[in-house]
This record gives sequence, C-alpha cells and structure tokens, in this order.
Amino acid sequence: MGAGELSAALWQECRQLELLMFRLETQRLHVLAGNIEWLRFTASDVESALDRLRFEALARSVESAVVAADWGQPAEALLSELIAAAPRGRGRKSWPGI
Repeated sequence: MGAGELSAALWQECRQLELLMFRLETQRLHVLAGNIEWLRFTASDVESALDRLRFEALARSVESAVVAADWGQPAEALLSELIAAAPRGRGRKSWPGI
C-alpha cells in the first residue's frame, strides 16, 4: 500500500462521482420529459451509484490513512496535508497542478 494505491482509489472515487452525476442527469431528463414511470428504475440506478461511491470513499479513506501513517501524519490528514508531507521525489513533482 502507498501513494500509488491512494492515487488509484482517488481515480475510482472520481469515476463513481461521474457515474452518479450521469445517473442523476438521466433521472432529471426523464422527469422533464414526463416519463414518470421510469423513475423507479432511475432511482434504483442512483441508489446503486451511491452505494458504490460510499464503498470507494471508504477505500480512499483507508488508503489515505495508510499513506498518512507512512509519512508521519495523522490518519485524518487532508489530501493537501499529505501532498505537503510527501517525501522528496513524490508529491509536488508528481501531482499535476501542485
């Protein structure tokens, strides 16, 4: 476990957020079109996306705590704090926009 696994967990969580946004937009479009009969299906899709997002958020939290421990930070350290605490050769150079 380490920074690579945390990065992968963040990407997975991002993917689930995008999927949730898609499911919500689909539901919104059905409502606007008056397709009320499809709402139970779209609601089920939204619930499934939320369940997967909760799982990915938990996985990211676990990976973040592992990295925090490796880098001498508290388990609840923010991502920005982990980036600042990253050992040389990691962190600021390998994280775009930092």
